[in-house]
Amino acid sequence: ANGSLLTVASSTLSGNSSGSEGGGVWSRAASATFTNLTISGNSADDGGGIYHSNQAASLSLTNVTISGNTATLNGGGVYAAELVTMTNVTLAFNLGGGGVYVTGGQGEVQLGNSILASNTGGNANVALTSLGYNIDSDGTAGFANTGDQSGVDPLLDPLSDNGGSTLTHALQAGSPAIDAADPALAPNVD
Repeated sequence: ANGSLLTVASSTLSGNSSGSEGGGVWSRAASATFTNLTISGNSADDGGGIYHSNQAASLSLTNVTISGNTATLNGGGVYAAELVTMTNVTLAFNLGGGGVYVTGGQGEVQLGNSILASNTGGNANVALTSLGYNIDSDGTAGFANTGDQSGVDPLLDPLSDNGGSTLTHALQAGSPAIDAADPALAPNVD
């Protein structure tokens, strides 16, 4: 999407590739909203799962799983050159260039009730903006807000059908993510 509004809901974007940017999603939309979505198994040089770049643009992700994507350069999961807000997002097991890659001085990523785990190259290349109640398995996201847990393994099961419209990572017994979210940010359906 380039320069328009983009909304995607209750879908799976999987098995796509790009020779440059945005294996699963390439967005320069003026505003993009993704809800109840799984982005998995995609690949690109930058932004294996999502590449988001547009001046004064925003990308909102709610109840989204970004898993198993690959970047040969930066952002195995997400490459952000502008504002990205993630609420109730699981970003895990992405390969190459980190889970979230934020371009210098341009992008900002805000997260609440989200999990960053086991992304090759680190979960984040810079400190991200925490809205609280996040888990960062390797401490690279710099989370230090209310309810944040840094350097903690969230104990995720493999991506699978756990009910609902898309594949997700279930929490294993004893996961520190169980009952650890902010109820004000929690969705009506888990």
